[in-house]
Amino acid sequence: MGLLISTKHFPIVIKYVEVPLKNGDVGIYIIKGEEQEAKYKDKIKLLETQWHKPTWKETMEVARDATVYDQYTGTREVDPLLHRALTIERFLKMWDIVDENGNKVECNLDNIAKLDVAVAGALLEAFNSYNLPTEEQLKN
Repeated sequence: MGLLISTKHFPIVIKYVEVPLKNGDVGIYIIKGEEQEAKYKDKIKLLETQWHKPTWKETMEVARDATVYDQYTGTREVDPLLHRALTIERFLKMWDIVDENGNKVECNLDNIAKLDVAVAGALLEAFNSYNLPTEEQLKN
């Protein structure tokens, strides 16, 4: 990839398991690391997604739109929760989620809002990691 952003999407794959909770619900547990993979190896599911890599302008638009005015202090600050919501809403473009009947679930604002909190958090963490790699991630 060069200095200018291409129009291609990039993949993010999340590994997870559905685990029964004491209250009878089913919880989502995000798999991180080889130890967890070994523990849940027969139960792991994948969520495959495609993301738009934001340009500088798009990044600044999200920051601007996530900026809120505090009437008590008279200052403007980026609301981190709003920033996260706008990031996933604007840059998550496709996924392979299907409903209980096997029908593809459209990746749109209404359905993004229904994502499990753990899944949304893992997707955002991976998105940020992809766009701002650490020194360790750069080593091959």
